[in-house]
Amino acid sequence: MGLPNFILSNLRWKLVALCLAVAVWFTVRFSLVGDIRPQFLGPATESTFNAIPVQTLTMPGDQRVFQISPREVEVKIRRPGTRTDQVLSSSDINVFVNIGETTLVSGLSRVMAVQVHTPKGVEIVSLNPASVAVEQIATLPDPPPGQSLTNSLIKP
Repeated sequence: MGLPNFILSNLRWKLVALCLAVAVWFTVRFSLVGDIRPQFLGPATESTFNAIPVQTLTMPGDQRVFQISPREVEVKIRRPGTRTDQVLSSSDINVFVNIGETTLVSGLSRVMAVQVHTPKGVEIVSLNPASVAVEQIATLPDPPPGQSLTNSLIKP
């Protein structure tokens, strides 16, 4: 069996196998990367959301109360295409400061980076301001036995 005969035998099945391999590769690649790039979906649209409140992300059971300055940020986003079924509002954009296990001394502020979580396929163009001052202003008392502290909102 010569080399040309080896290549040409069952050529149809080999082409079908190649097409299936390419299809599987595209499926895996786009599932890992996310959305198809914007050039496939049309021109990108930009939107600006003003006065989005900055939230604090803390560890479960953390009873510290924080003051953030400034309390609101401006987020400018870009998303592919102009599909009207994907209208975004400011509630679709989560802006937060990850305090986690950060130790903050009461009365002293610390500058921390603002993080933004957007829906899939949305790109953040700008964030103003990109960092905020965080100050621990109080610690809530432990709840009575048998009760737990849930979402607490303290407004100055």
